[in-house]
Parts: sequence; C-alpha cells; structure tokens
Amino acid sequence: MRRALCEKCTSGVCNPQCSPPNIHDLASRGLRMASVECVRVHPKPPGHTEQTGNNTMDDRVLKDEIRTLAGILGDVIQTIEGADTRSHLEEIRDLALARRAGEPEAEAALEKRIASLTESEIDSLIAGFSLFFDLANLAEDRHRVRVLRERERDRDPDPRAESIADAVQTLQQSGFSAEKMQALLDHLDIELVFTAHPTEAKRRSVREKIRDLREHMASLDDPDLLPAESRRLWRLVRGDLLSLWQTDLLRERRPTVLEEVNRALFFAGTLWETAPRLYADLRSALHRAYPDSEFTMPTFLRFGTWIGGDRDGHPGVTWRITAEAMRILRERALKGHLDQCRSIRRTLSLSDVKAPALGALRPAIDEAARRWPTTRDIIEPIDSRESCRRWLRIIQWRLEQTFNVRPFEAMPEGAYSAGAELRADLVRILEALDETPGGDVVDQRLRDWITQVDVFGFHLERMDVRQESSWHTEVLDEIFRAIGVADQYASLDETGRQAALADAMNRSAEIDAEALSENSRETLALFRLLADTVRTGGAQALGGAVISMTHQPSDVLAVLWLGRHAAAEADLPDARLPMPIIPLFETIEDLAHAPDTLNALLEHPLYREHVEDAGRQIVMVGYSDSTKDGGYFTAAWSLHRSQIELHRISMKHGVRLTIFHGRGGSLGRGGGPAARSMRSLPPQSVDGAIRITEQGEVLSERYDDPDIAHRHLEQMTWATLLVSAGTGAAPDPEWLELMEALSTEARKAYRELVDGDGFIEYFEEATPIAEIERLPIGSRPARRQGARTLTGLRAIPWVFSWTQSRHMLPAWYGLGAGVERLEAARPGSIERLREIYKRWSFFEGTIDNAELALAKADMGIARRCAMMVRNETRRKQFWSAIAEEHERSRRAVLAINGAAELLDGVPWLRRSIEVRNPSVDPLNFVQTELLTRLRARGDSDDPESERLRQLARLSIQGVSGGLRTTG
Repeated sequence: MRRALCEKCTSGVCNPQCSPPNIHDLASRGLRMASVECVRVHPKPPGHTEQTGNNTMDDRVLKDEIRTLAGILGDVIQTIEGADTRSHLEEIRDLALARRAGEPEAEAALEKRIASLTESEIDSLIAGFSLFFDLANLAEDRHRVRVLRERERDRDPDPRAESIADAVQTLQQSGFSAEKMQALLDHLDIELVFTAHPTEAKRRSVREKIRDLREHMASLDDPDLLPAESRRLWRLVRGDLLSLWQTDLLRERRPTVLEEVNRALFFAGTLWETAPRLYADLRSALHRAYPDSEFTMPTFLRFGTWIGGDRDGHPGVTWRITAEAMRILRERALKGHLDQCRSIRRTLSLSDVKAPALGALRPAIDEAARRWPTTRDIIEPIDSRESCRRWLRIIQWRLEQTFNVRPFEAMPEGAYSAGAELRADLVRILEALDETPGGDVVDQRLRDWITQVDVFGFHLERMDVRQESSWHTEVLDEIFRAIGVADQYASLDETGRQAALADAMNRSAEIDAEALSENSRETLALFRLLADTVRTGGAQALGGAVISMTHQPSDVLAVLWLGRHAAAEADLPDARLPMPIIPLFETIEDLAHAPDTLNALLEHPLYREHVEDAGRQIVMVGYSDSTKDGGYFTAAWSLHRSQIELHRISMKHGVRLTIFHGRGGSLGRGGGPAARSMRSLPPQSVDGAIRITEQGEVLSERYDDPDIAHRHLEQMTWATLLVSAGTGAAPDPEWLELMEALSTEARKAYRELVDGDGFIEYFEEATPIAEIERLPIGSRPARRQGARTLTGLRAIPWVFSWTQSRHMLPAWYGLGAGVERLEAARPGSIERLREIYKRWSFFEGTIDNAELALAKADMGIARRCAMMVRNETRRKQFWSAIAEEHERSRRAVLAINGAAELLDGVPWLRRSIEVRNPSVDPLNFVQTELLTRLRARGDSDDPESERLRQLARLSIQGVSGGLRTTG
C-alpha cells in the first residue's frame, strides 16, 4: 500500500485498521453526527505482515464512546435549550448528508433553512456542532492511545515502530558501532520552541473542562469500578458537558502577553512528566542494543519559548514583560523541583544501618551545617540514621532559598546559583544508592528528577527574543548618530553599514539613553536585561536572539553590536554576550541569499568569535512567509535547497550548524506529520541537532495528553537519529535540476494569481479574514501596519482564512500549472518525477502533503464562499483560476504518484474526510450566511452588527474544531 500523510498524525502514516468507523447515526437519543478524523497511529515497519484479531483495538470501542458522549450531549441540549433545538440540529445535519449524497434539492433546502434561523438558533447550532467535534476529537485521541498501548504490548519485546528503541536497533543492525553511536549521541540536540502565534482558537477554560472530561473518561476505563462508582463518574461526565454547554466558547478580549505565558504553562505538567520517560527509553534502548557498552547520556531534549520574548510586530512585548515571563517560568520550574524533593524525601526512607553506603552522605551534611547553620535546626527532627532524608531536607531548604531569589539582587544564603549545583547534590545520593543492594530499583524516581534538572534547569523553557531587522536598523541609526559613528546609518548601503558597525565595535561609547527615542531605550534595556541575566548566573535561561526578515549580514552584525554594548555595561568577560544570534530567512529571495549571508558572517572576525563561543551557528528558516511569497512547491524547494547550501558553508568554515525550522501547524505553513517531515530533510543539515517551533493549536494536539506527547517526542527523536545517521538516499544531481525547473514554473503560476489586479479584494470577500483579524485569540496584531497588501498580511491569518473557506490554497496552488508547463517544455518530465517520487523522501513528502491538502479542500464550499465576492468580474476571474488550478494540481499529483484518485492508496483516510465533511458543512453554510448579513450592514458597530460578528467568530472556531486545524 502506498504511504500517505495525515495532516494531524504525528506519526506521519496512519493505519487503515485504526481509522474510526463511519458513524452516521450515533444514537437514537443523541445528535446524529459523524465521527471523522483518523486515529493517528503509526504503521508497522516495511515488510511487516499485519496480524488480525487482537492486534488492533476494536473500532467498536471508539464507536460506542462517541455514541455515548453524543447521546449525553443531546440530552444536555434538550435539558437546557429544549427539544426543538435538538430537532433543528438533527434536521440540518440530515440536510447536509443529503447534499453530500447528491440529492438535487438538498443544497437549496439547507441554504434556505439556515437563512431562516434566528441569531439565537444560529448560536445553538454552532455550539452543538462545535461541542460534538470536541467530543469526537477527544474520543479519537483516547482511542489512539489505546491502540498505541495495544501495539506496544503485542510487539514486546520487539520495539514499537518509530520509537527510540526502533531507531537504535535499526542503526545497530545496519552496522553502527557503539563508538559511532556515542559520537551521534554527543551531537544529539532536539529543541522544541513554543510560540503564541494566534492559531489556538479554543479558550483555556474550555480546554480545562475537556481535560476534566478526559480524566473522568479515563477513570471509567478501570475494570474494577463498582457500579456505584461508575454511575458517579457518568454523572461527572454529564456535569462536564452541562458546564461546557453553558461556557462562552470565545474570549471576550485578546489575552495579554503574560496571560499567554501562563496559558502555555497548561502543558508544563505534561512536559515535566514526559521528558524522563524519553530519557529512560534511550537508556533502555542503548542497553538492549549494545549490552557490553557504556554510554554517556547527552541532554538531548530541551524546550524553548517565544512567548514573552517575541516582539516582532508586537508593541505589547517590552523588556519588562520579557523579564516577568522569565520569572514566571523560573518559578514554575522551581515549584516542580520542590514538589519532587518533598515527594522523594517521603519515599527514600532508607536507614544507614541497613544501607551503610548512604553514610557517605554524612560529610556533605556536616559541611552544609557548617556553611549554613540554619540547616542544623531544619534536619534536627529527622532520624540521624536517615542520611538520605537529611540530605534531601537540606536540598529542599536550598531550593526554597533559591525560590526567594529576586532578579539581579544578592543571593540568599544557601541558594543555588544554577541547576548544575542541584544536580551535583542529587548525584551524591545516586552514587550512594549505586553502592546499595537493590538501589537501582529504588533510585528510578531520583534518576527522573536528575533528568528534569538537565532538561528544565531553573528556567523550564529557554527564552528567545525576536525582533524584525528594520527595527534594529532604525535604533542603530539613532544611536550611531548620537555617538558620532554615522549620521545616516539607515541610508547607507551594505558596505557602509558594515564599516559603521566595525567602527562602533572598536570603540567604547557612553550612551545617554534618556536622550533617545522610546524604541531605542526599549531595545537597549532588553539587551541589558539579557546581559544581566547572564551575569547573575542565568545564561541557561536564554535561547537565542532571532532576527526576522534577515536580508544581509549587517542585520546580524547590528545585533552583535547591541549584545556587545550591553555585555560591556554589565561587565561580562571580554564584553561578550554568550547568546546565539539567529538570522531568520523567510522570503524566497532571502532563502536564496542565505548561504552568501552566512558565508560573509563567518568571515567576519568578531562574529566568528561569537559563534565559537556559542559552539554552534543556528539559522532559522521560515515556512509560512516563504509559502505566502512563492507558493507551496517553490517554498518547499527553496527551503530544502537553502539548507543544503547552508550546511556546505558551515562545513567550509568548520562550524557546526543547527537549522531552526519555523513550521506552523497547517500544511500551508510547513505543517503536517512532524517526524515524516524531518525524514524529508537533507541529512547533512540535521547532524544530530534540530530546532522546531510548536505553534498554536499544535500545542494542544500534541501536549494535552502525556501519552500522545510521549509518542510525538519519541517520533521526533527517532527521526533525528535516523536522519543524522544518513539512512536516506542522496538525490541525483539531475533531480535537483528538475526541482529547480519545476519550482520556477510553479512560482510563476502562483504569482500570476496573487499579483492579479483585484486579488486582495477577492481574498477579503471570499474568506473571513476581517473576522479572523478581530478574533481575541492572541495578543499579537494579525497584520502589519499600513494598507492591506499581500506583503503586509501575516502568514498565519492568510492560511487561516483559506482554511476556513475550504480553499486550502496555500498548500497546493501552482503545483499543477508547474508540472503541466514543465512537461510542455520538457516532454517526459512527468515520468521522471514519478521515478523521483518513489526514490526521494523530500519529493515524496512534498507531493503527499499536497495530495492531502487537495483532498481536504472542498471546491463546493469554496465556490459558495467565492459567491460572497460582490464584483462579478473579479469573482469569475479568480474563482475560475482557482478551480482550474485545483483540477490541474489534482491531475499532476495523480500522474506523479500513480493513483487513480486522491488518497486512493488509503481509502479509509479518504472516507474519513468524506464522513467529516457533512458535519463541517453546516458550519460553513452558517458562516457565509452570517458574513453576508454582516457585510450588508457596512462598517456599523451597532449592537446588531457586534452580535453578528460574535456569531461569525464562533463559526470560525467551530470550523477549526471540525477540520482539526486553523492556520
């Protein structure tokens, strides 16, 4: 069976036996809706013969769970809203099914029925369908976990496919020696960076209630429940749904930045619990594959954040906000360590009499009592024969002292200056337990804690700061004028800017910040914050300084100067700020020039010193803006080609390179299956290290549930190990030349569309972009200042809008025309592309993602959205172009992959989309009705218009839940 990708499946390949059933009638008392999304589980390895019987969980479990939850939801709706509301929902669902079945009058009947609804009835309809999708999605996630556990149980002792053990075993069996494995581990560095991009449409309050519901459903899985306990839990489930129905699904206002920081902490518990499991998996896998070898375990998994540090286009992120965000993260990490300390102290009750090796802790206890006399009274109540508990009580006291540290103030006595000190104290216990019979069993929780210290330190997530390059240019223009370096820095060409920067770096200058503009003062204060953080021992809390829209070397050298100036003011050694500077290349043109930019930087003596201090150069590549700029295929190819060249430049200079992938959650922004996307990367560009953004709704999809989080992270590690080991086939030079030609043609076709006169007008009226920009789901403005242009529009609402209108245009447009034009110019090209598809993971993944996007696009709904465009000429012009290109792209994909129809190789996935559509369609019909009513009222802000806008926003959230993606 040909492999196919599921957009939301973190494994990348879904198994047909694990897809949910087609549920048209969920219950006689429930809402008649359908479950749709695939259950996202990974396949057996190539060549494996799937077993039947109990190997895969029976789908009836999923079917029954959705039926039950839908039935309870129906009862809740009837209880609160009445039988008529329930009847209306089912009537509309039936009409949507009839429309999909091709009944001639069904579409007109559905349109007429929805047009007749009052605003109150529309509100109930949106809520009913939205909550049904929440329940179906929850049930499918639970089923996925059940299937994964069943798979692992059936395969034991063989490793589960796409697991860490699978990767280690694969490499060992391919002849990878223990020495080569250690060399690979030495460079293994996976960092996932959380962002607050406004694509998470669900309120935290709603997520918390769904998490409560998940926990109650998990409790119901206990086979030992008494009947009374079961009835109580079902009452709690019904209570959860009653509460959900009566909860506002949308926020009243945009969150503040600090609210976003705290909202992201919703997933901190999952990360804290999951990370030690990953490290234990790696230790176990190495032991099983190389039983006679000892390995040094790296800190291979870390987490970063932009939340509180991303100031690009966001005036609300100030240096004080960044400082407070880091304080909140530090506080959360220290609370986690304190909880672990208290818990383990209760557990490790070993006596020195029965475990004499623990007596080795006594000198450390005595030394602590001498240095910090307060600890004598603290440990006095603990039995003197329990050295382990006494030492842990001292550690607890030191953590409490650390918790009370205030930024940049003197450290209280006994406070830890860094996580490394805490780790050393824990290792003392571990070494004593290693000398104790049975200690390896007792010390597992302690090992987990040490892993948490390694991964999270006292910072939880490393803070990146991001700013757009032109901001720094304007700031330096003012500062350099003030200190006499250059009168018009911003007006200089690249050579002049580099000369001015070289001059500035060779002189020390006093800057009168009070005489500068607010923007310049803010920038200097930010870099002083970063320098002071390093000075007070918090360098491990810093990620990197990301420069968006990097165009030329001076954009990077400007940040180097700002860092050096702040470091000098903070008296850091050699006036160096040891924080990586990360250029972000986002447009097609900038990606093409990125290798030359990096080469120039690495030839700059001071910048080269900076990179050597950091030990590695990080370069970020942007998937979202490059797709908006050049179209789907051109962006994919430009990113791939740029990474190959960036690696070549870094090798030329003897510098290790980490590529930072700015991927979004949707196919139009580099999303899709994370692990399989990684397998498509150029192997040389990974080299053990990778950084990836985790954005918007992806955080909830991947980190709400600890088991799903573990699966996602183990697949990321699996992919990184295999790609870094170079297990993929190298592309033939002819393939590269053909990709270049296809990219050129595809970009031409895409730009012909978006550069067409009136295209922005079509986009604004055929999609809910205006309402998306008003959604209170993120603190960051949805578009840059100035008139509406394609360049000024941010990539996230761009993709979000096309997804809502079911065009899915950013994930496929231009591919069909590119292939068609290439074949016309070079007959036989399609045949060559078919061969390349079979042999090259990059091209296979790119075509498979386009195939999924084409299948998920719905031209029937898209055409209805296009009818909202008032200018008939514009409407016909652009709709014809889009519809024709969709058909061309469909034919191109099928010609390349050899299938008869989209997703032909995975009929269950095609059927999954078909079954989901009738439940999403009513929300799209409602959305177009609301937008039509709203636009007829003009720009009015009267109560009626505001009510329509609120309902339109709710419909947007409902469609997002139905499609399980936003932007």
